[in-house]
Amino acid sequence: MLPSVIGHITAAPPEVDLLVQETMTYKLIEALNDGKLDCAFAALPASEPAFAEVALFDEAMVRVLA
Repeated sequence: MLPSVIGHITAAPPEVDLLVQETMTYKLIEALNDGKLDCAFAALPASEPAFAEVALFDEAMVRVLA
């Protein structure tokens, strides 16, 4: 999913600053609350009443054993 999103964002005007960062959902919520991020993709439920949650897709979880 991320490559297709980045492709659309990189076509945006040059004043759009894109920072890709991977971290735990609670840290993304903190950064949004602190104004350090404008948006985030996070695991649901984020359980943060100040923000709207929109499910983008369903993904099956699998276990891989060796």
